[in-house]
Amino acid sequence: MRINNFPIFAGQTINASANSEPIWLGHAFGYSIQITPTGTAAGTAVLQLSDDDGGDFDTTNPPTVTNWITITGTSQAVSGTTSIAWNISDVQYRWARVSYTHTSGSSTFNARVNTKGF
Repeated sequence: MRINNFPIFAGQTINASANSEPIWLGHAFGYSIQITPTGTAAGTAVLQLSDDDGGDFDTTNPPTVTNWITITGTSQAVSGTTSIAWNISDVQYRWARVSYTHTSGSSTFNARVNTKGF
């Protein structure tokens, strides 16, 4: 079994709507994401998926993923310093990301993804 754990928001200041880096799920059968905000931001975070080819994940040649669809039932409120998380199993899509819609305030987001696969 292969386990990967890496940041998707690393100390990013959030005072407007934002999207995380694309998460390649080519060999994953499940993943979890945890966001730990600091500050006063309020808004909504959702998970989005894409089946675009986008190329393989490579930090020196970032993927080109353009067609994103919100995953039903993944909306979570972001409020102040309260952490949020998702735990997703049975992954059949190639890419995922977090999409944050800003309402007010400002925060720093630290978020990590943990994938399990083969």
